[in-house]
Amino acid sequence: MKLKNQLLIAIIATAIFFSCNTAKKETADTVYKNGKIYTVNEKQEWAEAVAIKDGKFIKVGSNAAIEKFIGEKTEVIDLAGNFVMPGIYDAHVHTSYKYAFTIDGQLDFSSTATKEEIQAALKAYVAKHPELKAIRGKQWGHAMFPNGKMSKELIDAVVKDIPVLLVAESGHNVTANSKALEMAGITKSTPNPDAGVIDRDPKTGDATGYLSGEAFALVGKLVPIVGNESWYQGLSKGLNELRAVGITSITDAKTNEGMLAGYRRLEDEGKLNMRVQTALNMHDYAQSISSDEDAAKLIAERKKYQSHLVNPNCVKVVADGNWVSFTSLLLEPYSNNPKTKGETGISIGPKYLPQLLEYHKAGIQLHFHANGDGTVHEVLNLIEKFQKEFPNPGLHHHIAHCSLVSTADIQRFKELGVYADFSPALFFPSGFSPILEPLFGEERMQTKWFPIKGFVDAGVVAGYGSDWPLGFPSPSPFPNIEAMATRKDPYGKILGQLGQPITLAQAIKIFTLGGVQATMQDKEFGSIEEGKYADMIVLDRNLFAIPVENIDGTVVLNTIFEGKSVYKK
Repeated sequence: MKLKNQLLIAIIATAIFFSCNTAKKETADTVYKNGKIYTVNEKQEWAEAVAIKDGKFIKVGSNAAIEKFIGEKTEVIDLAGNFVMPGIYDAHVHTSYKYAFTIDGQLDFSSTATKEEIQAALKAYVAKHPELKAIRGKQWGHAMFPNGKMSKELIDAVVKDIPVLLVAESGHNVTANSKALEMAGITKSTPNPDAGVIDRDPKTGDATGYLSGEAFALVGKLVPIVGNESWYQGLSKGLNELRAVGITSITDAKTNEGMLAGYRRLEDEGKLNMRVQTALNMHDYAQSISSDEDAAKLIAERKKYQSHLVNPNCVKVVADGNWVSFTSLLLEPYSNNPKTKGETGISIGPKYLPQLLEYHKAGIQLHFHANGDGTVHEVLNLIEKFQKEFPNPGLHHHIAHCSLVSTADIQRFKELGVYADFSPALFFPSGFSPILEPLFGEERMQTKWFPIKGFVDAGVVAGYGSDWPLGFPSPSPFPNIEAMATRKDPYGKILGQLGQPITLAQAIKIFTLGGVQATMQDKEFGSIEEGKYADMIVLDRNLFAIPVENIDGTVVLNTIFEGKSVYKK
């Protein structure tokens, strides 16, 4: 009897053993092997192969380690020695802007267009659309005009009878013709609105047509907001461009309900293939995408747009404007205007403070646009106040741009758990330099201008944002990866170095896992790591095996999102 029991136990144990081992064997949907895979995972920096199942990495390792995950139905892809890295996270981009306004019938021209080319484009546009009662166009380049400003005379020479608004590449400035100024009631005696500037002729005091910050809103309401179908089509085209340069996840940095509806429609149609955090616009200084009332309603109802790929738990807060119009606050006066330090935006002032506090209490990440070191300082003060009154250690607010930051405030980012992104890509000598240097002086440009190395050395979580298409013809991250590692012009047109470089590995982390961390999503993706979503890109060159000066021309051969190829060269 005892022998029978022992035999029975042995049979059961054997059955359990084989059952367990069978259950443990996982078959991958797809395997990529024979690659040089840079994982951005400190515990396992390099690998040869990956196994993917249900959109996630189930094994990262050597070719031999991956073999056991290959089954009869597994697709096996030979990387043929190509370099692979995680998909790029663009933490500050405007996906639809390049196309939506044009699809909606508005004028479009290049930021490198000359005065004569802009006038020719405007003339042709008017001839083609004689029925229009107002015209909005974009985007002229600051570097193409004296002091970075276009005046109304350029437009008046072509169009006088209807309002015309031509938006600058920054998106924070617009030039209006005389008719638009007249319809908006802007005269010599009109005072500057809070956090806005009506540029004036120094001799006559007349408005030049160049309007900044909240002054944009005075004329912005003259042109209708883009329709939902145009946002949808604009998103479709913009996302295609982003995938082609290796971007697999983004923060769309200024979104309204039409854009959210567009993202939902794309996801429902199986065409999104991009992970999106949407920074819902709280206050539209330009009056180009939503009213304050519509924005507040959308934020309150944001959860109905939450989905697998879209995370709307973020609010955009425009804390300042830009430097050319002195609508960005500095800690010390502007070098070319010692009488002013500039100013912050009304979105962090008394009118909107109660809303910001409620959003903080609700656990919504606040995405602050802040350029000046004074603005950054004030935003950190605000976050510190919120965290003291209503502690939420798991909530990390996000300051975008960080163009000028004091050394003392870099440490405060770390202490307060505030995350950063560096955008736009002006952290190297460029065509903007002749405009910027007189504003800040050489010392500030070398020590405070995008102090990326200071953030890295302090251990601050930081990502990268292109701010595309505002001022940049391509969303490609590779020239900017190179520039972070050299602080030199990646295009080789302008000599010199601006600020301190960081290592290539540090730069790649900022462009991948750092951006994901900055938006509080790093448990799900951002590195090539078992258990995370399988987002990765295959490149035409090994970034670590070439001179860093050759990174700018990198070509993406394959963009893989959740294990599926969504772009192939």
